[in-house]
Amino acid sequence: MLTGKYQKGKKAPKDSRYESGKFRGGDKIPEAIWDIIEGVSQLAEAKKCSMDALALAWTLCNPAVTAPIIGPRTLTQLEGNLKALDVTLTEEDLARIDDLVAPGTHLASYYEADFGPMLHR
Repeated sequence: MLTGKYQKGKKAPKDSRYESGKFRGGDKIPEAIWDIIEGVSQLAEAKKCSMDALALAWTLCNPAVTAPIIGPRTLTQLEGNLKALDVTLTEEDLARIDDLVAPGTHLASYYEADFGPMLHR
């Protein structure tokens, strides 16, 4: 969702995961997700980076993440992922991200079941 290829009110790209408009087992993409994407987009724009580079930079500086995992299929995607190494996040940036996506929320149910909500960075 943070690659920038999905845009509110526009059809998802052909052959994309959410091309059908379905999200997580058949639900429509929730409005709250679009609000998060909008906020992340604004922060990424302010940081002069892509949303996916911002998200990967966040995982790099988050002690709750043992190892960021990337999954590029193309050289272009790999080059985009590596741009995360050039993104510096301040405490203010991290607080803004926490405001957008409160710690312990937006977890896949299998993570929450195994580990419980992660409430601290």
